[in-house]
Amino acid sequence: MKNKYDIRINPPTPESEEIRKQMDFDQLLERYREWEVQHDPAPRRSRRILWSSLAAAALLAGWVIYAFWLGRTSFQLRQEAYFAAMEYVHPPMPELDLPFSSYKLDVEEGSVYTAGSGTRLNIPPQAFETPEGQIAEGEVLIRFREMTDYADFFLAGIPMMYDSAGTEYHLESAGMIEVYAEQNGRRLELRDDKAISIELPAKVRTASLEAPADFNLYKLDTKNRRWVFRGKNQMEIKKDALQVFDSKHPMYAQQESFKEQITALQRFREEEIRQLESLYPLPPKPLKPLQPDENELVFDLNFKLPNQEEPAFAKHPELQKLQQTYGEVLWQLSPGQDASAEELAQNWQDASLDKVNERDYLLTLSGNETRLELLITPVVPQTDYAAAMQRYREKMAAYEAALQEREKRIARQKAELLDKYRLEEQKLANTFEEAIRQLAKNQPEALKEIHPTPVLNRFAINELGIWNCDRPVAPKMVEIKANFVLPDGTPVENQTLYLADKSRNTLQRFLAANDTRLTIDLFSENILWALTPDGQIAKLPKEELLRLRQAVAESEKTGKKPKKLPGSYTFVLRPTGLKTESKEDVKMALEG
Repeated sequence: MKNKYDIRINPPTPESEEIRKQMDFDQLLERYREWEVQHDPAPRRSRRILWSSLAAAALLAGWVIYAFWLGRTSFQLRQEAYFAAMEYVHPPMPELDLPFSSYKLDVEEGSVYTAGSGTRLNIPPQAFETPEGQIAEGEVLIRFREMTDYADFFLAGIPMMYDSAGTEYHLESAGMIEVYAEQNGRRLELRDDKAISIELPAKVRTASLEAPADFNLYKLDTKNRRWVFRGKNQMEIKKDALQVFDSKHPMYAQQESFKEQITALQRFREEEIRQLESLYPLPPKPLKPLQPDENELVFDLNFKLPNQEEPAFAKHPELQKLQQTYGEVLWQLSPGQDASAEELAQNWQDASLDKVNERDYLLTLSGNETRLELLITPVVPQTDYAAAMQRYREKMAAYEAALQEREKRIARQKAELLDKYRLEEQKLANTFEEAIRQLAKNQPEALKEIHPTPVLNRFAINELGIWNCDRPVAPKMVEIKANFVLPDGTPVENQTLYLADKSRNTLQRFLAANDTRLTIDLFSENILWALTPDGQIAKLPKEELLRLRQAVAESEKTGKKPKKLPGSYTFVLRPTGLKTESKEDVKMALEG
């Protein structure tokens, strides 16, 4: 009987999608462990066991060839399996996970909220819906947190690797934000036709006064465990807050003069914009009707004064306007007011009602010897509330249309005005940058003292979750084969190593093993650490990194740029001995 061999000459290269389907690293790791158990050099008594071992070895060999064909080493496979077993967002010190800020908004009206950090969220009206697709109504809780440096990324457990066409990049972040909306303890979703505009302050290192153009916007997909590109980030350097050089630097005086001139230009610009917008007054914004508060005193104003046939306020213009808007109107005491039903029911001789602001009115009641002044608020009874809300929505739609029309009318003039000031700012920036170029030419070492520059990220999100303003970077790396121990010789294995590059605001994670492949830019500002079993930070001394940098520098003098350092290194991670009860403590432990 002839053997039917299937011999293929020059088989087609598999498509990348086909390769991805076969990349089951958990299965590979399990098979590898099985093979280690079976691969015993002792003689076998059973042919079946022998054949099983040979089969397992053949299977492993096939997988190893396959893995190396894909460019992955045994360590990389174990590292991928290690992190795949974790939650994708994995705070390493849960008690120090970054807290959320929160505020409430009326979903019918939306809001513009500015945090103390300068972060701004502009949420349009009727922006949210329930998981079932119903438009949310009433009060909504907005929860958000900002992450701007490597310590934030570490404590929040945010992964910072990005895969593009099979190439892994580090994400150099210019700021990250996580935003959620909740109602009655349930997460809400952003409606398809709505977007939240965000301004996020952060810092980047640049010797230029032009914002880097290569920062993008990414959304973290926790389900599929990856960052997803969502477009370009609009970044602006905050020139009035510029602090590139400190007070001892030769460029400091010129920097401060530049900042003063920029600040003056901005004041003039804002004043011209204010004058332009005053020519087109804002339309009055409708007020959402309020329902009576069952814990407050609710009353009407239908009482009569002595010698009057009609109620005291029957023809009051403000009351008539409210009735035209809402139908029947009742009243309740404004917050902070105190009065009883008995006081209101006295025989008053005179009464007046005056509008104080868009919501409150001053009710003044006078008697022979007494006088009562109260701030009161109009409310709509339950029977008329649905109709009042319908009229309110119609008025809000008209209001938003009027706002858009107003914006169109002033847009062209405003653009011309902004262009004028942009040119003036650019002239100042060109002068300052020319001074920096001359400094780089005459004193190149001075540029190493550049500080992070304040920037403002502007972008819009159409989903709730974690968003990142960053750029993928593939810096020149050196690979180091290493293992790690504590000062007493205890191995640091099967746990996470962290490597922060402060110069680029990146954070890498590695599996600590006896053959860790550490990839590092030794000419950057690095911090390498792990957590001890009792939760302390143990870090690699700076001297070790400097020693490695010198070794690479010496090699480069010979014209060689090594991609790998020869041999294997044992690094001692030294516990800092410092308490870590806050983010500030963590940074002190890492940077001290």
